[in-house]
Amino acid sequence: MSSQFSFLPTPLEGEHILSTMARWAKLQGETDSKRVLNRLSEHLRWFSPSYCYDPMFDDFLKHYGSNVSRIGLIELQTSLMYHSVLIRYKNIYAIESLKTYYSGGIKPKKPKKIKRLNPLTAPHQSKLAFSSLWRWCELCAKEDEVRLGCSYWHVAHQLPSTFTCYKHREVTLTEHCETCDFQFSDIRKYSAPPSDGKCLKCSSPMRPQEYVSNEHTIWLSETSFLLLNQGGGLTTPEFGHAMKNGLSMGFSKRCAINPKAPIFVADDLQREFNEWFFNNQLHVFFKQPELAIEEQVLSIETGRIQARRLPPISVLLWLRFFGAESLENRYF
Repeated sequence: MSSQFSFLPTPLEGEHILSTMARWAKLQGETDSKRVLNRLSEHLRWFSPSYCYDPMFDDFLKHYGSNVSRIGLIELQTSLMYHSVLIRYKNIYAIESLKTYYSGGIKPKKPKKIKRLNPLTAPHQSKLAFSSLWRWCELCAKEDEVRLGCSYWHVAHQLPSTFTCYKHREVTLTEHCETCDFQFSDIRKYSAPPSDGKCLKCSSPMRPQEYVSNEHTIWLSETSFLLLNQGGGLTTPEFGHAMKNGLSMGFSKRCAINPKAPIFVADDLQREFNEWFFNNQLHVFFKQPELAIEEQVLSIETGRIQARRLPPISVLLWLRFFGAESLENRYF
């Protein structure tokens, strides 16, 4: 452990690394948490759930020295594993290659060639309904308080392709106060979600918004948690092939039984998908679903050619539309 700090908290099970950093700042007992956190990273930015990777993660982890597995923590304490299936390989490799500095490996002969990485977010984050606000499960918060003495921000609660808890599948995640619209967009000052269920601004009870749950939203949730916990590692995620090529495979099979040119098949499928999408109340995952369709976030023609340009929720919706039952088995 770095001699600079006498104590650094151990990340809790499934805790987001930004939550651990915020807890550390609170434990310092100072009122200005942002100033305290500057001691951990010179490149501090908003503590937003939209980052699947940010260099400040590593700024924090390096203070643990060789006492922790850097890649292990990045896989478990961030959403990068969930997003890794659609991130360009060179970006994932660049993140993993930093292990030469922190895990006791041999340093590269020319370390200056490894530049500081840029933050990574999924494409089209601004169009996703559940990408920028921290969410929590009221039952998890209470259970964590009893079991550990504090609640914390769970990685699995921040996945933009689900609105339910990974532990309590019947519980909808809370995202804001309906009375005063208070919300957690930056948790540098808020190391834990409210375990008493009361708004930190107006003290009103905070309740989750109601969404329609059906077989498709349940499938999206279960598959999202599967992506987050998939095996294979960052550079070879278990479901990388299914996510990158599943839509093109389904499209090709549809073209094989349809005499029309592919461009016309894509138009027909897009109309079918749009109707299925709205009829099953799946538009709740997007801020402006009609605009998402117009701007190709949900364009089958775009997705079948280059799925990497799109967020995981887009690909998951198409796979489900084509009849996918699982990412583990063949489908369609």
